[in-house]
Amino acid sequence: PAERLAYMINDSQPSALLTQRGLQERLPALSMPLVLLDDEHCQGFTECDDNPVVATLGVRNLAYVIYTSGS
Repeated sequence: PAERLAYMINDSQPSALLTQRGLQERLPALSMPLVLLDDEHCQGFTECDDNPVVATLGVRNLAYVIYTSGS
């Protein structure tokens, strides 16, 4: 739910938020930088060596972050 997402973002106080253009509308109003990974400005990232051990990783691979209440 939108309220839970807003709470997690506010509570974790991230320096920036990485997302995709199609998911941007689900986000609450943000006071931190927003990086759209599918934006044309990010396309050059795929040319970088993200992980020399697993060279197939790139900006098209999303990360899954588990947020817990700390209990």
